[in-house]
Amino acid sequence: MIMVRSNSEFAASRCAANKNEKQGGGGMLAGQRLRSLVVAALAAAMSTSASIGPATAQDGSYPSRPIRLIVPFAAGGGTDTISRIFSQVLSEQLKGTVVVENVGGAGGSIGTGQGAKAAPDGYTLVTATPSIAINPHIQKSVPYNVLRDFAPVVQITTSPVVLVVNNDVPIKSVADLVALARAKPGAVNYGSAGIGSFNFLATELFKSLAGVNLTHIPYRGTGPALIDLMAGRTQVQFENAPAVLGQIRNGKLKAIAVGTTRRSAILPDLPTIAETVPGYESSSWLGLLAPAATDRRAIECRHQQGAWRRGDPQAARCARRRARRRYAGCVRRLSARQGRRDRHDCQGRGAAAGVGTLTRGRVLRRTAALY
Repeated sequence: MIMVRSNSEFAASRCAANKNEKQGGGGMLAGQRLRSLVVAALAAAMSTSASIGPATAQDGSYPSRPIRLIVPFAAGGGTDTISRIFSQVLSEQLKGTVVVENVGGAGGSIGTGQGAKAAPDGYTLVTATPSIAINPHIQKSVPYNVLRDFAPVVQITTSPVVLVVNNDVPIKSVADLVALARAKPGAVNYGSAGIGSFNFLATELFKSLAGVNLTHIPYRGTGPALIDLMAGRTQVQFENAPAVLGQIRNGKLKAIAVGTTRRSAILPDLPTIAETVPGYESSSWLGLLAPAATDRRAIECRHQQGAWRRGDPQAARCARRRARRRYAGCVRRLSARQGRRDRHDCQGRGAAAGVGTLTRGRVLRRTAALY
């Protein structure tokens, strides 16, 4: 079965994974570290009583065929990496096959739209990122309605945004980037997974706050964008940490700063972007969705706060201490009032004005409330 789980259970499991990681020493590879986090998240997901799946899930025959996990970005990026780790763990837990299908394009809208139109039989899942809620505000139309077409399954991870640059570019700090961009407006290129992707908006937010002009080069996913960054066809990229940790540690990319308000435990030697550009904050999250009509009786958004308190007290304390952002666990919990406010922010404005509104962080902050 695929379990719906509570938000506090996710926070507790994530903190427990962080604690185990520290106890295991600094020699653990990034992939192993990420896998341990995902295993902990899935363990919490599997511990709850609600399930997503067809009626066959109740009689033990689920899954009777491969489950399709749609990743709405090209292979090789952070979303793809985490989704594939998650699919492996899910396959082991379900004793079935989970097939990852990369459907990139339009900042994630194409693949997400395919997931929205899939049969609600429990055999199609969709990886979700902030783009799912951002795209409707900056694209003319999208083939899905985030509030109507999906039901949440599980929050998988959150990660800091990292500013990385090509090794041959003479940039060693955020101040260097700002100085270069001001001296040569538009000469510095940045890559992203497309308009509406989190790294696109993370960069646009930086441009707005720093008062600089960087030229956008869109790709079908993070993987192709990183290939061009390492090849020197672009110079900088704002990317989620799991996508670039390997390249940073192997010396293929230079890490300059992180987008969180405090220095990250993942890359503790890096300063924050906000130390140079006050007010900057950006991070990424990743979740799992199913088509909305999937066994609606079983998909019950659980907001119980007691389950994890009855578990490991140390994990509970860790969750209270570290969890800085509340994830509602249910797309439909986004209020009609908030939805109207989001529409008002972008209604009647051109594309540039709409992006300008987003880059002030309004939708970036609000989309965190979706989960």
